[in-house]
Amino acid sequence: MRIVTCNVAELESHPLSLELFGQLENDRFLDLVADIERRGLQNFPELDAHKRVICGSQRLRALKHLKWETVDCLLRDELQTEEGIREHLILDNTQRRQLTPAQMYKAGRELERIYAAQAKEVSGKLGQGVGSASGRAAAQVGTSRASYHRLKDVMEKGDDDLKDRVERGELSVSAASQLVRRAESKRRPRKLDPDDTRSAALNFARFE
Repeated sequence: MRIVTCNVAELESHPLSLELFGQLENDRFLDLVADIERRGLQNFPELDAHKRVICGSQRLRALKHLKWETVDCLLRDELQTEEGIREHLILDNTQRRQLTPAQMYKAGRELERIYAAQAKEVSGKLGQGVGSASGRAAAQVGTSRASYHRLKDVMEKGDDDLKDRVERGELSVSAASQLVRRAESKRRPRKLDPDDTRSAALNFARFE
């Protein structure tokens, strides 16, 4: 880990940042621009070994808007694997931002994938796992395992209108999850009770 000076125009954000977290809304972005213009840059953008910005993509966007030529960055060359880089990027955003339900879901899903791979590797080496990947992911995005599973139900099984209502704050994740489960139960075929089946057979036999 060391400080390096970079040309702002040559820096690019890691693509995962936009994929999971998107861009700041225009008002918040302009507030960030105004703050940097007034007070300067308070935190170094962080780079991986490939010189991609893994922490500070919105700061980089603001610097380009302000037409800065150079900026000091923190090179995190100790992050040797892509999985480690992706985890670091996600955790930085979960600590700095108030995530929307969709962002929380996307971040949790990626962390689940990372932690499941880690658990599989540890299990193969030591003969034991490292705990639930979904439980670890839930904790890192700041929610309980139960709440995270309800969120997954909504984002993976709910229709677009339901997800939009949750994203806009018009409907809680808990309430939306209940609606998803009710819809699923209506679609699920009813299992015949064995006693009902025998009764139907006897009634049919009487009329033969």
